[in-house]
Amino acid sequence: MIDLIKEAMNEKTVFIDESKLNTNFVPKKLIHREQEFKDLTRIFLPMLRDPDFSQKNVLITGNNGTGKTALTKRFGISFEEISKDFNFNVKYIHANCRLKKSNYIIMQHILHEFLPEFPQRGFSLYEIIRMLKDIIENQDVHLIITLDELNFLDVHDDNLIYILNRLGDEELRTRGRISIIGIEKNLNFIKGLDLSTLSSFQYNIIPLMPYSPDQVFDILKARATMALKPDAITAEILQYIANVTSRSGDMRYTLELLYRAGKYADQKQLERINPECIRYAQANTFENFDFNSLSILPENEKIMLLSIARYLKLTKKSYMTITEFKQHYQLICEEMNKEPLGKSYMYKLLGHLDECEFISLEAPRSKKRGEVTKIMVDVIPVEILEAKLEAML
Repeated sequence: MIDLIKEAMNEKTVFIDESKLNTNFVPKKLIHREQEFKDLTRIFLPMLRDPDFSQKNVLITGNNGTGKTALTKRFGISFEEISKDFNFNVKYIHANCRLKKSNYIIMQHILHEFLPEFPQRGFSLYEIIRMLKDIIENQDVHLIITLDELNFLDVHDDNLIYILNRLGDEELRTRGRISIIGIEKNLNFIKGLDLSTLSSFQYNIIPLMPYSPDQVFDILKARATMALKPDAITAEILQYIANVTSRSGDMRYTLELLYRAGKYADQKQLERINPECIRYAQANTFENFDFNSLSILPENEKIMLLSIARYLKLTKKSYMTITEFKQHYQLICEEMNKEPLGKSYMYKLLGHLDECEFISLEAPRSKKRGEVTKIMVDVIPVEILEAKLEAML
C-alpha cells in the first residue's frame, strides 16, 4: 500500500495549492468588494478615535457566494491588526450560528478565544456571560463579534443579540464594548427580532450584490494564479467557467467548479484543465446546495426531508401537498420506528427547512377552493438527496 502512495505522489497534478480554492480561504485582497470594505470601515473607524465609542450593530446581506463571510473575516483581521497602531485593544471573533448550533455553544466559542482551556461543560450560559464581562473589564478590550448565518440563531429563548448588546449596561466600564456584525442572506430574519434589537441594526445594513460575469472572471483569475500551475488553465477556460456560473453570481459554486475540474484533470492525468473537465465538474456539483448544513440537521428534519425526497422520486411529481406530506411522513416514521411529530411542531420544522432552502413552500395564490400549499425540492435531484439522507440516518 505504501507503494501506491508513492506512486500517487509522483503523478502529475495541475495544482500548486488546492486550499486557495477552498471557500474558507480569505484572500488578503478582496477583489470587487473594496467599496463594501470601506463602508464597514467607516462604521467602526470612530472606535479608534473616540474612547467613548458606542457599540455598533451591522447587518451584511446578500445571496449565496457574494463574499459576505470573506468580507467580514478580512475586515475583522485587518481592523484588529491596525488597532494596535492606535494603542487600542480590539478583538475580532467569528462565529457560525449553523455550526455552533446553540446560543450556549456560541458563547463558549467566544470565551474560548480568551480562555482556550475553558471546559466544555459545568457552567451555565449566564455564568459564561459573567466571565466574558470580567474579561472585557480586566483586559480593557473592545469586541467585534460576527454572527454568521443568523437564520440559525435562536432569538426567542435567551436572545443572544439582546444579551450581547446589553452586556455592560449595569456598569460604565463595559458599556459599548461589544459590537455585532450579522450575516444573513436576506432581511427576512430581522422580522422576528424584538424592536430594541431590530432598531440596533436598521441604520447599518450593507447589501452585497451578485458578482457580474466580468467580476467572476477577475476573482477566478486571481484564485487560479494562487492555486494552479501557470499553464494548467487558459483565460478562455476561466471565461467559460465565469459564463456558465454567471446566472447566480455565486463564487462558492464557481470556485468549487474550478476545484472539481482540476481534480478531474488530475484523475485523467491531464496537464491542463479543458472544457470536458468543466462539464464533468458541472455534472457533479450542485449549485446553491450545502451538504454540510444537511449533515447537521436534527434527525426529525432529516426524516421529514427524506419523506419529501422519496415521495417526489416515486411519484415523479414536481411537488407534493401538505396532505400528501403528512401521509408519507407517517409511513416513513413507521418504517423507521420513530414517533411522528405533532402537527404544530411539524409545520414549524417545515418552515425551517424552507428558510434554510432545503425545500420551497409555495402558498396558495388565492383562497379559491382546491388551491393548496405546495412542497418542492428544486436545488438538487431528489434521488441524490434521498441517498444522502439514507446514508446519514
